[in-house]
Amino acid sequence: MKTVFFVALGGAVGAVLRYLVTLGALRLGSITIPLATLFVNVTGSFVMGVFFSWFEYEHTPGELRNFLVTGFLGAYTTFSTFSLETMNLARNNKYFAGTGNLLLNNGLSIAFVFLGVLLGRVAVRRFGR
Repeated sequence: MKTVFFVALGGAVGAVLRYLVTLGALRLGSITIPLATLFVNVTGSFVMGVFFSWFEYEHTPGELRNFLVTGFLGAYTTFSTFSLETMNLARNNKYFAGTGNLLLNNGLSIAFVFLGVLLGRVAVRRFGR
């Protein structure tokens, strides 16, 4: 139960921070690319790298790891986990697997967004709004 508490607490902090980043990006006005998402993905990946290095060299209590990685970064961005996993594949000379991970995650995620939109529209038409 203690683990769930730390994950939830970190998730709350990460979700609020992501919301604030989005509000800040909206104040910048109309931009062609989704700036908030780009910022969250890049900064989340950077922070994941910092945590990874810290956890490699320092004993870190499980509660703190759960708060920071699963909770905070999980709510802030899941892209950071994907980035770390892809980097680890490359570090372990698993370049084919790393490239596959990169292509599959991006390609399938985009494809499934389209599929979700299509099925959602069908459901709305069939079952009403």
